[in-house]
Amino acid sequence: LQSRVYAAWVHGVGEIVAASSFPFPEVEKLGPLEAAGRAFDEARARYMRDEGVGLAVTYARMNHPRVARGSVEHLRELTSNMDRAVLGAYGWDAIEPPPFAADNRVFEKAIVDRLFALNAERALPEQARRRPPPAAVPEADDSQLDLPFDADEPNR
Repeated sequence: LQSRVYAAWVHGVGEIVAASSFPFPEVEKLGPLEAAGRAFDEARARYMRDEGVGLAVTYARMNHPRVARGSVEHLRELTSNMDRAVLGAYGWDAIEPPPFAADNRVFEKAIVDRLFALNAERALPEQARRRPPPAAVPEADDSQLDLPFDADEPNR
């Protein structure tokens, strides 16, 4: 949830909907994510403690184009590593995370489009299970109809 993949989803669907609808990678592909996430989390906590700042200031510095301190660059690098691990878990290795402070709209649109498609793909089996079987259509009984013509006569 710390990656820019999740951030793109939040921007695309809204914060309230994001957590309940995010299509996480398959469980068997989460291994590399844990190590990348832990490395980032530890470095971020150390940075915040050393600098005496909170999350808002930390992320503002990471996203500001003129902040180039080594410790901020290190957090950016760890975030990019985490993003690559997340993208890899989805099989989207060809997508490269954008540099920090860059225009992320193309990246975010590509991610949101793929996540929506993944949600739709995963929903198909569930929708098929929920769909009731088609109802049998009873055969019509014309014997009780009051027709203004004789139905047994050939058309003229």
